[in-house]
Amino acid sequence: MIGKSLARSARESTTRTERGQQLYAERAEEFRFEAKLGVWLVPSGSDLTSVYEVTLGLHPSCECKDFDYNGDLHHFCCKHIYATAAADADLAEEQEDPLRLAILREAENRYRNELMGDEERMILQDRIERLRRAL
Repeated sequence: MIGKSLARSARESTTRTERGQQLYAERAEEFRFEAKLGVWLVPSGSDLTSVYEVTLGLHPSCECKDFDYNGDLHHFCCKHIYATAAADADLAEEQEDPLRLAILREAENRYRNELMGDEERMILQDRIERLRRAL
């Protein structure tokens, strides 16, 4: 069997964080989130056929050999976990809460256009800031 390899140049990044960022930058379209299982399917960085199951959260995990060897014992993350964290952040951005966004826009319009007392304006400004943080 002839396998395809993605050889790395000598100048390429060496830390797991950098390699994870590079993996996501080069192959982001191949990352898949399986909501029913709660796992990400992440392509291998070294060949074109392997895919690893990655979970995020309090105790992230990956099926790769690097994580298997270093992971749980050393509270270590492999490049696939770093790449998945970037994918997860992008997915969260894509799925902004439309109801909160509508409420935020309404509150901003009210803040700009309505006459109100100082206390009411401060309460509304606080609400706007909380809504922005939640998005």
